[in-house]
Amino acid sequence: MYTFTKKSLNELFSGENLPDYSVIVTEIREENGEIAQDDYLAEVLNASINLMTASLVAHYCERSGNLIICFLNYNASVFSIRSFVGSLRQTMYSLSQSKHSTVCYSEGLQDRKQLIDEFIFLTDSVRYGMLLGSYRPLTGRLLHSMECSDHMLPAGIAATIMKKLDDKNYDEVIELFREAEGRFIDMPGEEMVYSFSEMMNYISEVCVVMKLFFAKQNYHYPFMDENLLTSLYKSNGCAGVIRQICNCLLKYCANFRSVPVSERENRNMQEILKYIEDNLSTVSLSGTASHFGITDAYLCRLFKKNMEVNFTDYIKEKKLEAALLLLQGNEKKTVSAISQAVGIKSQSYFQNLFKSKYGITPEEYRRRYRINSEKYL
Repeated sequence: MYTFTKKSLNELFSGENLPDYSVIVTEIREENGEIAQDDYLAEVLNASINLMTASLVAHYCERSGNLIICFLNYNASVFSIRSFVGSLRQTMYSLSQSKHSTVCYSEGLQDRKQLIDEFIFLTDSVRYGMLLGSYRPLTGRLLHSMECSDHMLPAGIAATIMKKLDDKNYDEVIELFREAEGRFIDMPGEEMVYSFSEMMNYISEVCVVMKLFFAKQNYHYPFMDENLLTSLYKSNGCAGVIRQICNCLLKYCANFRSVPVSERENRNMQEILKYIEDNLSTVSLSGTASHFGITDAYLCRLFKKNMEVNFTDYIKEKKLEAALLLLQGNEKKTVSAISQAVGIKSQSYFQNLFKSKYGITPEEYRRRYRINSEKYL
């Protein structure tokens, strides 16, 4: 078999050529969709070159931004480009399991013009990886089919979901999401494929209507704080985003689907107070809201309504009460240590807060408490 390594694309087409050409375009991003770091991209480029050299195929590789581009010249009767792409993906996975890698490739190209045309097409088509995830490589044939597709996803999905949610037909919405998840997972292996804009419009409508629903219910999930692109990369495509939303709705239904608002608030309040008691030294407004899947604003309103005091003032009161018990029970514990134990990092702030509440300093309180206790011994 004729083997060689070329240092430039021009040299790949000079002299004796084998009958088959392929181009592989790999886009690499961080888990949240940001461009991968330069050192990791350089590592992937070197690994790709080493893999091609070991495979004894003529090749030329280069990096363009966050893309790794590889051109190959080979004989398809003795070399499988599909197997090679599988090895390339496995190599990248071994380098990092947290990156999002989209691998697009075209095989069986016959001449230089066709190769360059496919290179230009694939560098644009890697965007499909954002919607389909990085579960599998995307062939040029599939990408051409999607680009030319006039198939339509269910129209008016936002209105359909909204109507079912208003009617509290949550099970129907969950079933709809499961069908949609399966459609996006199975699509690359089916004849029914969709264009980039069709898929993007669909997932955008789903995300918007569900964020509005959860916000209206004063229910908060992490995906509500993410923009769509971040959600797509973190969840590995449309199927992952739909699965995440479906799980959020299942959790909401399990907790609150048939609970009256007044009972829900009472249950929330009792659980929140217990959570504050158990986590007093580290508790915060945003942390508490996130733990219970509600918004910061809703937690503030809930507290004011049920406790007749705002959240921050309540936490201060509970920390001072905890400090009193520590001052009474452990003479060896310094005021600074007590301040840290109740979650107030600044000793001076703790002392000012304590004196403002009780009219004396923590040290004076401890002294008076000890004297008064000794009177009754």
